[in-house]
Amino acid sequence: MSEQAFFWLDKAAENGSFAARYVRGGMYCEGLGCKKDIEKAEKDLQYVYSNCKMAKLASDAGVSLALLYKLEYNSPDYLRKAEVILKELAERGHPEAQYEYSCILCNKGDSNFIYWLDHRQHMMKTAPAHPRMMYHISVVFRFRGQSLEIPASY
Repeated sequence: MSEQAFFWLDKAAENGSFAARYVRGGMYCEGLGCKKDIEKAEKDLQYVYSNCKMAKLASDAGVSLALLYKLEYNSPDYLRKAEVILKELAERGHPEAQYEYSCILCNKGDSNFIYWLDHRQHMMKTAPAHPRMMYHISVVFRFRGQSLEIPASY
């Protein structure tokens, strides 16, 4: 089934579909329906991130690209590339980028990671929070001795 899905996604991606190229990049990354190929995944995700005019799709591709850099390559140069992408997207309000960027800062020992956790908590009224971020926000607030009110919709 996934090989057939990959076949048609590949056709759509080659015919200009950014969404298909984004999904195909994820399939290359995981080896779903095709042989795992990190370089092809990077190429697809970078293309969508750099060229797609649909902000949500481009941002999601950017986060996926940064995570690929962070998890697959795991070298100082690629971690720096991931940090740059995630910071840019976090500043634009992308919730997963905010979470992942705060994790990078925390791992570096940079106390500014708390800003992104606090910042995300204050934005909860306008956009849904990333579930892992909500957990980390609650840990920071408990550490500070403060309570955290989570809207009933969560």
